[in-house]
Parts: sequence; C-alpha cells; structure tokens
Amino acid sequence: MKMGARWIVVLALALPMMSVGQPVDTPDHRGPTVSQEPTLEQLIRNRKGPIRARKDRGVVHAIDLDQRTGEISGYSYHFGPPAYDLKVTLLGSSYGALELLEPGMKVEVVYGDFGSSRLAFSIEQLPASEVVEH
Repeated sequence: MKMGARWIVVLALALPMMSVGQPVDTPDHRGPTVSQEPTLEQLIRNRKGPIRARKDRGVVHAIDLDQRTGEISGYSYHFGPPAYDLKVTLLGSSYGALELLEPGMKVEVVYGDFGSSRLAFSIEQLPASEVVEH
C-alpha cells in the first residue's frame, strides 16, 4: 500500500471519532503529527484563575477573518465571535474594524493571556514610524 493511501485509510478510520472544535493530531511533512491550536471556547473553559489584561506592541503578520484569529509578532490571537465587542481603532480615526487590519501594520494590542494563545480586547493601529519589536 502506498504512503498516501495509508493516510487516507487512517483518516477514514479516525474521522468518526473526532469531535468538532476539539484539537486533532494531523499528519505534517515536518514530523509524524502536529496538534492544531485550541479553540477560543477551549481556552476559556480550561483557564485557571482570572484572565489578566496585558498590553503589547507588534506587527500584524496574518489575519484569518473566517476563523477570527491572527498572528501579531509571532503570537497567536483570537478575536472572539462576531458579536464580541472587539475595539479596533485605525490611525487618524476613532473607528476601525478587524476587516481593515492588514499585514505589515504596526499595532498595540490589549489582550487576555491564555499561555498558548491570546484573546484580543482592543487593537489600535500605530504610526508606521513607531518602533516595535518583530
């Protein structure tokens, strides 16, 4: 049996046992398995103690509007469900939207730290001349 066919058989056997929204080990070319990141619901459910607000500055590397997640200076952020009151402020305006953030923008993020991921409370665009790490 070819290597690709083996993975198809393994996935076909494993799919009925998987739950929606649960972390799943998936094959990857870099090694035997890679675990997907936990969902926002899992992060909140599994937290220990209060969520402390913190602030950081960085560069937007990626935004996934469908999953409402992103990467800012190497850290994974959740932006909450569409009804979540995420405050986004663009430079020179008192308004903004998650959909208007673009890779390369410098931002300041107020967030709750969950260890492996962060939940953004507010995102404010900074001037391009602002010095930030990453």
